[in-house]
Amino acid sequence: MTKEIKSSNPTRPEVDSKFAASGLRSCVLVLGMHRSGTSALTRLLSLVGADLPKRILGAGVGNETGHWEPEALINFHDQLLAEMNRSWYDWREIDLRTLPSSRLEAARNDLLSIVEEDYSGSGLFVVKDPRACRFASFFISTLKKESINTAPILIYRNPLGVIKSLQARSSLWRSEFTETDALLLWLVHNLEAEHATRGLSRAFLDYDCLLHDWRGVMQGVLDHSRIVFPKSFGEIASEAETFLSEDMRHHKFSREKLSAVPLLSQWAYKTIESLDELALNPDQQRAFAQLDEVRGELANMLPIMSGVSTLGHSRKLQILEDKVLSLEVQIESLRDNVIEKEQAILAHRAAWQTIKNSVSYKVTAPIRTLERAIRKFNR
Repeated sequence: MTKEIKSSNPTRPEVDSKFAASGLRSCVLVLGMHRSGTSALTRLLSLVGADLPKRILGAGVGNETGHWEPEALINFHDQLLAEMNRSWYDWREIDLRTLPSSRLEAARNDLLSIVEEDYSGSGLFVVKDPRACRFASFFISTLKKESINTAPILIYRNPLGVIKSLQARSSLWRSEFTETDALLLWLVHNLEAEHATRGLSRAFLDYDCLLHDWRGVMQGVLDHSRIVFPKSFGEIASEAETFLSEDMRHHKFSREKLSAVPLLSQWAYKTIESLDELALNPDQQRAFAQLDEVRGELANMLPIMSGVSTLGHSRKLQILEDKVLSLEVQIESLRDNVIEKEQAILAHRAAWQTIKNSVSYKVTAPIRTLERAIRKFNR
């Protein structure tokens, strides 16, 4: 799981009561696994008055209404992941302590620069990038240093729908990745996001419920997160219902079908059951205990899974493929140089043949013969 340098608990930020005071800037942090409705939620939050980033990632295949996330933050997270030999699709442990303290400090400054550039002058803004689930504690503690309140909203979805959605995006989700890889990624994102935000004013919601009754679900979000938005649901209803519909949910599964994924079905079922409870009551202690149990068991299992899964082999394969591609580029460059030199040689030969066929060359032939004879005689 994710580890960060902290005083007592490396995965949980400290709660500061001053965030409850008025006048402080507030960041609504949308957390959720990829393909879990984070984009739809972010768009709704922007409609009720939370500012979107200035440099935004637009729509794409599988997300036609837009991603609504800051491009700079995606690049920032990908860079940190790469420095720890990880990628967005990697469910293995992330340990920020492997980075030098100077690099962590530089990363905090980079993050603050991104926030200021994308949200300058904004008192209430929304940040969304599924990768943030792996860095939630780091994100929250960094913004706290600038007296920016972070209000997390965690959105989740039936993992079977997430799995099918990932598999449908073949350009991003490699064919050799298994359903187990996808389910482990779902577990890690949801468990880490929940634990890193525990103790803060936060809200939970199910993506399916959001599509079915967005007004009711969003009212619960507002009640639990304690955020006051500039606009009411009535003011945004027409625009919200234009883009938010059941058609956005391309893959639908019942909770009972979780048993079709044998290895991790119990963990997945317990996790989503606990998230359902937290959606009703964010301080449900029974849910905390069950999530802690799952997270502990998963943490013990991940090192074993890392050694036998296809993900590690796929990562090695990707590195080898990158090296092959680099060598192919070098070979192509050398081939171009050879072609250029061959063409130059042919040009020189043609020029020489032209000289040999010229009248002047033939007329001066006796002189050249005499010069060779003299040089031979002088030896």
